[in-house]
Amino acid sequence: MNYKIMGNIINIEVDDIDVRQVLIDEFKIYDEVREQADVNVYVVNTINFEGVYSNTPSIHKTFKNGFLADFGGNKVLYKKEDVLSIYIEMNKKRSFLRKFISMGYKNNIDNIGQVLHELIFVPLNFFIENKTIIHSSSMKNTKTGKSVMIGGTGGVGKTSMELLLCRDFDYSFISDDIAVVDDKCSIYPNLAFPKIYAYNLADNESLKNLIFKDRYFMDKFQWGFIKKFRGESKVRRVVSPDVLYKNFETNENDIDDYFILYKSNNVNEITISELSAKKASALTLDIIKNEYHSVFQHITWHEYNCELMNFEPIIKLEDTLVRWLEIYNKIFQSVNCFAIKIPVGIKHDQFISEMKKAFNNG
Repeated sequence: MNYKIMGNIINIEVDDIDVRQVLIDEFKIYDEVREQADVNVYVVNTINFEGVYSNTPSIHKTFKNGFLADFGGNKVLYKKEDVLSIYIEMNKKRSFLRKFISMGYKNNIDNIGQVLHELIFVPLNFFIENKTIIHSSSMKNTKTGKSVMIGGTGGVGKTSMELLLCRDFDYSFISDDIAVVDDKCSIYPNLAFPKIYAYNLADNESLKNLIFKDRYFMDKFQWGFIKKFRGESKVRRVVSPDVLYKNFETNENDIDDYFILYKSNNVNEITISELSAKKASALTLDIIKNEYHSVFQHITWHEYNCELMNFEPIIKLEDTLVRWLEIYNKIFQSVNCFAIKIPVGIKHDQFISEMKKAFNNG
């Protein structure tokens, strides 16, 4: 299976027939292509490796041309040769208890689409010289053709803004969580299923009905149970963009506007102010370092082990971060950058109401 994902041609081979069917169902929203692959991805029952390696720490192995990272439920081998190859070994145990206490009411196999996006499709861009990532929802105004990114840390309102713009305004979906961009100021579709939390459904019956349409009793019961005893931020469901929204993008678009949301206790109302390209770049890098700290940690261990074993690292963290900062600075020079300061205690419905007014007024 060859797909165009985030601007990259990716060949995906799968050992397990059940996993393969899940992926076929999820990836039908991506374009299937016949072009030669830029990256090979293998979803395997067991990762086999040979040759000399370092096992420091125990959840990491460094090889001469790559490294194996253990992310808990999944192990990923990043291997750089003529073509970048990435192998993922899944924990395929089906446990009802684990499924019930999970945020999304899913076993690992059911969650394979999200796992591939987060541990493979996004990180492979670390190895591409002219690309970087931004922690943002992104969408395109179908009337004006302008694309907007809504960035910030987790839980600040990115998905709420995405739902507002893509369901109530004339915007087409591009990404929910991570935007992939290049040094030409282009943004590529990341069609990982949007993650909808309980707080996103506040006062939104039509969205709630859509989310729970055709779901079984236990699915709905788990939602209510986790919401009541753990809170609205601890339960979520994922929904395909083609179900959730009227339109979604399949090709890259130019970036026009970038908003960074953040909450503050020194304002009583939502305020919007301009950001310099330099400040927007620095903030964006800080956010992404936190969001992908587990991958960055494995890159650091890879470099450490390579130094001890006299190997050349396939990737260097400092070089990557410097390159990303250069790309951010370059693209934000031609993008309108803003900070949206949000009162800490604001209610979700008030936030949505205020942002509706702001976007109605341009």
